[in-house]
Amino acid sequence: MLLLLGRRAGLRGWPGPGPGGRRPFWGWLNAVFNKVDYERIQAVGPDRAASEWLLRCGAFVRYRGYDNWQQDYNGLPTGPLGKYKIQSINATESCIMYKGFDYLDGLEHVEEIRFCKCIYIHDECLQRLSEIPNLQQSLLRLWIISCGNVTDKGIIALHKLSKKAATQFPHPLRCIWKTNCQHSDSASIATAALTPILHQGN
Repeated sequence: MLLLLGRRAGLRGWPGPGPGGRRPFWGWLNAVFNKVDYERIQAVGPDRAASEWLLRCGAFVRYRGYDNWQQDYNGLPTGPLGKYKIQSINATESCIMYKGFDYLDGLEHVEEIRFCKCIYIHDECLQRLSEIPNLQQSLLRLWIISCGNVTDKGIIALHKLSKKAATQFPHPLRCIWKTNCQHSDSASIATAALTPILHQGN
């Protein structure tokens, strides 16, 4: 598993609420998008249901055996139940939240996840991610970039993924710790837990 952590220098924060206090409205709407529909999961399967959740929240998915990223919610492919298995998730600037992570429980083929500028991703999300048995078996690469609510506590929680993967892959977790990200003693502990480690200076 490749864990890439970074914080881009000079990145400005998200804009404040606009006229009429729109920010709370969008927060409410994003929470609605993240509500888990367990009946839907049973009806169409975990991969289809998770695809709908991710695209509804602005993320992209790529299916096993396919090169193209699926970006259009209305263009989600149809076919026999279980035909399309999610292999990659790009959640850049998406509104996915902790409350929607139950959609990830049934995914068995996810190899890479990218969190970039995700304002709702925080330490508890990474803790939850590290406790999903299927991801412990399948996840190889994880990017966490410019997610301002993630601290060392969340990064340290990912050691659960590394311990499991170390028993499954001949080349277990590899961590790239970018020098332009926030660094502290706790972060060093997290890096040490994800071995072998490849330090990258750029």
